[in-house]
Amino acid sequence: KTIAGLDRKSPLGMVPDYDVFLKYQFLPMQQNKVGKKTAVFLDVYLPYHPDISVMKLPYLSNSAAYFSEMMALFDLIEREYEIDVVIAAHPCAEYIGNEFGCRKILHNMSHSLVRDCDFVISHHSNSIAYAVMYHKPVLFCFTNEMKKIYKTSLLHHQNCYAQYLGLPTFCVNYLLKFGLPDIMNLIEIKPYKEFVSDFLTCKKSINQVSGDIIIDVIDNL
Repeated sequence: KTIAGLDRKSPLGMVPDYDVFLKYQFLPMQQNKVGKKTAVFLDVYLPYHPDISVMKLPYLSNSAAYFSEMMALFDLIEREYEIDVVIAAHPCAEYIGNEFGCRKILHNMSHSLVRDCDFVISHHSNSIAYAVMYHKPVLFCFTNEMKKIYKTSLLHHQNCYAQYLGLPTFCVNYLLKFGLPDIMNLIEIKPYKEFVSDFLTCKKSINQVSGDIIIDVIDNL
């Protein structure tokens, strides 16, 4: 059982997120190389994602304004928490490199970045499953234009995640005007654990990767 996506461009291949978690949760993360305390933004390539048109939704009217708002939020987080914000790029992302200022944009590293970070920033990424499995605080955020054009679509997706996990969502402009919440307290362990059992695995196979589960089923036919 899973609502976590399969990272088609990952060197791990098309592997469910829970399988990745089981395989790598106890290994040292040598590929990260960020070297400092970090907050990870789970990028969804929002201004340009090809699925936007497939879903018959409008694209953001001003991608530069979106990146400017997100950079302002990241600046605030870095100042308040004395931490580096790094970007876990969406598999589809083809960034030039300066979209988020001078911040590192890292591909195929969502798992390791989330495992080693202090907290996560997200719109509606399915990689939120990693934050849940590693018990990381999550700051769910959206811009004014996102609220205007995606209220019943992408932001509904975000709200489903947030409500299930017992967490609030925040408009970026509100945070810039009134300040950040205590991000380290944006975590509710009970719904986090329920999320894992409801959507990622079950008691019977909680420590099994998908391949072993399939083999067990075949063996018992």
